[in-house]
Amino acid sequence: MAQAKGNDIGLYGLAVMGQNLALNIADKGFSISVSNRSPEKVDTTLERAKKEKVKGKIEGYKDVKEFVGSIRKPRAIIILVSAGKPVEDVIDLLLEVLEPGKKKNSLVSKKKKKKRKFWCKKNFFLTNKKKKKGDMIVDGERRAEKVTAKKLLYMGMGVSGGEEGARHGPSLMPGGPIEGYKRIEDILVKIAAKSNDGTVCVTHIGPGGAGNYVKMVHNGIEYGDMQLIAEAVIFRKKDDRGKDKDADLVDKVLDKTGQKGTGKWTVREAAEQSIAASTMSAALDVRNLSALYEERQVAARIFEPSKPEHVKNVKQFVDDVRSAVTYPIANGSFFFFFLF
Repeated sequence: MAQAKGNDIGLYGLAVMGQNLALNIADKGFSISVSNRSPEKVDTTLERAKKEKVKGKIEGYKDVKEFVGSIRKPRAIIILVSAGKPVEDVIDLLLEVLEPGKKKNSLVSKKKKKKRKFWCKKNFFLTNKKKKKGDMIVDGERRAEKVTAKKLLYMGMGVSGGEEGARHGPSLMPGGPIEGYKRIEDILVKIAAKSNDGTVCVTHIGPGGAGNYVKMVHNGIEYGDMQLIAEAVIFRKKDDRGKDKDADLVDKVLDKTGQKGTGKWTVREAAEQSIAASTMSAALDVRNLSALYEERQVAARIFEPSKPEHVKNVKQFVDDVRSAVTYPIANGSFFFFFLF
């Protein structure tokens, strides 16, 4: 059977994450078309591809019709733009150009417990939304209904690993119709991170907003992990051995942090399901307190700080701190994930 004409996949949205993911796909030997609202980033991406000597073909398009037309059918397009209105704008832009399919299939959505109709389409969307606020699950399912009404498929995919992960191997959490996942499974498997035993860090999570849901819980777990590490640093600093305690990078960073909301959503979801996610909940509380930097400075002038204690057995102390971090992470935060 002859290979369909056109590139294997398309990607719209060429900020750093989008560029890195596109270069990762091309570097694994696939052909990819890229486009962006501001055309100069298309040029930047192509220049990077040339400089980094990617193995596959990467083509840039500044006209959306040419971009869509360059992708083989059934067309698959990754949308990687900022959350909110930019996502809606790109979907609307692509809906004007993509061709609807004709063959109808039915899938069973376990979440809504009723049969839902999807179409085996000529095109589908795969979005990774850089969420700022709101509910990513509700947004994803609402957009899926909008796209499905146009006889197209829609998926939502969590991407973990940041900029480096996107370029060299992210953990991927795609959710949505299984036929959409099968269209790009070979690409996702190749670009995803691999564990030491060779396990590929991607699988079809489930229908609807399942992929974004897992990404939300994943981020909540990271809240707990980071708080455990932070507390271990505090215990280590209680060892008053005359060393420069301000030599660590963490001491040179402002003691104030923000959040995008996924940890809060995870704790809220745990409460809704009567799950005791104590590690994540405590981490969220401390993060909220961290944001009150000015208030904490006032409190620090009123209350006396605790005095550091001398540690006699340093090796035992370090081992104890390491265990205090490792075991709760392994047996605490990750355990909560399986309760959702």
